Amino acid sequence: MDLINTVGNVESLPQAVVAHRRDLVKGDVILPHSHRRDQLVYASEGVMTVLTEQGAFIVPPRACCMDAGRYFVSY
Repeated sequence: MDLINTVGNVESLPQAVVAHRRDLVKGDVILPHSHRRDQLVYASEGVMTVLTEQGAFIVPPRACCMDAGRYFVSY
């Protein structure tokens, strides 16, 4: 069950830390969007590319911390 669909807007939750899982397959794209909170982007396998106003980040099968802001993600 998708956490966002279960609890509504994750950004409005009072907890300091919130977990959300999203499974992606090769070729998936998450359209440009923004977060008010910082985000830990984790790839359990494969490689993701995250484009921000500050630059492009390659997420290997590990993780990277992303400051709050606007993102475009591809897997």
